[in-house]
Amino acid sequence: WSPSAEVNGFVRNTSFISHYTAASWDVSAILSATAGGNGLFSLTRMNLTSLSPFTVFDQSTSTGVDELMKPSDIVLYPNPVSENIMIKNIESSNSIVDVEVVNVYGQTVANYQLSGGDVIVPVGNLLSGTYFLKMKNDKMNFVKQFIKN
Repeated sequence: WSPSAEVNGFVRNTSFISHYTAASWDVSAILSATAGGNGLFSLTRMNLTSLSPFTVFDQSTSTGVDELMKPSDIVLYPNPVSENIMIKNIESSNSIVDVEVVNVYGQTVANYQLSGGDVIVPVGNLLSGTYFLKMKNDKMNFVKQFIKN
């Protein structure tokens, strides 16, 4: 990660990788971040058996957040899709949602700012394949997968 991603007095020598499972963030061994090339920092965590959200915290991080949306609150359809994908229930976020369409190579292929109600995202110009909608605002930060025919 870049130092610009560190907030609230983040301390690199008391940091750890946290894995979100069973509706909570776990705590792993406290480590010191390793400086890498281009001024970036990194940590490594072994022996994980599932893929779900990860983040880097420091020892003083508080993770209590009220009223976050759950991924099940947002529905994408149709999936697979040809022209337009509908995002249902985005209005429950109560604010603008930044939406990024990402291909399987991690490349951003489209960006949108959406709000209120059920919204349509045009995907007709994308090549056939698997994509991800990354949705983020003050109440949510998650990813939904879709297939473009």
